[in-house]
Amino acid sequence: MKTFQFQWEDVAATVYLLDKGEDVPRHRHDVSHNTCVIAGSTVTRIFDIQDAPYLHSLAPGDFVFLPAGIDHEITAAEDGTIIINMIRSGALQYDPVPQERAQDGGVALHEDQP
Repeated sequence: MKTFQFQWEDVAATVYLLDKGEDVPRHRHDVSHNTCVIAGSTVTRIFDIQDAPYLHSLAPGDFVFLPAGIDHEITAAEDGTIIINMIRSGALQYDPVPQERAQDGGVALHEDQP
């Protein structure tokens, strides 16, 4: 998995590049946000208050609204999957991958090593 983080005024965006089976692990945010599939496809699991998962299959152009405080997890269903999360800045409480800052003004590149 590789990720890129961007900041525009009060909106933070994270772009994930995933291959089949890679995932953004289960987590939650203090605010609502949107996730959109740019390429490939995903299975998004949204967990209710009884911890039951609801599965959503997403294709390019599809998006899902993720309410504040709700656990969710996103898994790539094919190689070359690209997704973007958009969230109000300062609200991201969980970063699922280690971060190294790039030198070009606030874009962060993350890459998990096998």
